[in-house]
Amino acid sequence: MKDEISIDRYNRLINHGPVILVTTARKGKPNAMALAWYSPMSKEPPLIGVFLDKENYTHRLVMETGELVLNLPPRDLIREVYFCGSVSGKDVDKFAETGLHADAPSIVRPPLVRECIGHIEAEVVTSYEAGDHTLFVVKPLLCLVERALFDEVWDTTNPAARGLYHLGASFFMSGGPRVEVNLNERVDWKRF
Repeated sequence: MKDEISIDRYNRLINHGPVILVTTARKGKPNAMALAWYSPMSKEPPLIGVFLDKENYTHRLVMETGELVLNLPPRDLIREVYFCGSVSGKDVDKFAETGLHADAPSIVRPPLVRECIGHIEAEVVTSYEAGDHTLFVVKPLLCLVERALFDEVWDTTNPAARGLYHLGASFFMSGGPRVEVNLNERVDWKRF
């Protein structure tokens, strides 16, 4: 079960920088794209920067609809994430090919990816040209998380909460357990 969290904590869902699945929809057909180029931009108002290549099908759908969902996949979805980043939704039904499930959103039209552990439903506020990409400034409207995997931050002591990090080409890595820092003690990294 996923619980709503305060939008002012949206950046805590994505500060750790994992690859996400951006979902869009056109005429009822869902699309998912793997993306590593995004960033929290502002806490007040809450804003996220999403960079999309102007040639991508997802770019066209975001331009047309002004809506998207940022889905946070666990590391177990590595093959599905890689597939969604390797083919175009213009040519392939990525949900059918990967076996991912499209769940109904609460506010926007693009679906949530059921297998993901967190979601941010968002709308485009503005956009800027950024070379061969467009920077879409998006506003989170609703944030959902798997409650068992998120308290104040992702509980990465549980491997199911560890995200994927794209290193380039077909290379990925996954994070380790979270470490709480005490300024009066040194962190013993050998423990992790």
